[in-house]
Amino acid sequence: MSKPASLRRRLGLAGMAVPLLLAGGLSGCSAQYTAATAASYVPGQGTFANSGSLKVRAIVVVSQTTGSGAVTAVLVNDGDSDDTLTGVTVGGAKVALTPSTVPIPAHSMVKLGIPASGDAAAAAKEQPTAFVTGSNISAGGTADVSFSFNDTPTVTATSMILANTGEYAEIPLPAAG
Repeated sequence: MSKPASLRRRLGLAGMAVPLLLAGGLSGCSAQYTAATAASYVPGQGTFANSGSLKVRAIVVVSQTTGSGAVTAVLVNDGDSDDTLTGVTVGGAKVALTPSTVPIPAHSMVKLGIPASGDAAAAAKEQPTAFVTGSNISAGGTADVSFSFNDTPTVTATSMILANTGEYAEIPLPAAG
């Protein structure tokens, strides 16, 4: 017994529709330019900025007293040439960098303001520090932080300003004055 023409036509149309629906549904994930897997993000506190082969990671301003604080960051040099951090500003206020310039050797990273040993007094001697005073910063806010280098263009990122507590309790801060 043969099937009526209208049934054969419906089955034929249904048979063609299934592959089209599957193709459309399966391609939907990558159809958007800003798919979640293609977007850069920082999985945690801090922000980042890039300038050529220099990458500034985990940028946070730590403050205990309104108007002063410390900049923490990790400076990564993926390039084949050494570079030097020559200055930092927070919200336009100049930051006291110790030492006054910070070498960043090729294919290495340098921690800025982050204790190497967990001891704040030792960290001030072991790691470079970046102290800001006389600015409008206060914990809970944000500020634009700019990093200037010898051979690489300046980078700026908006950073959170966090209180000197918890995981940031050991960050060395400028002396009260």
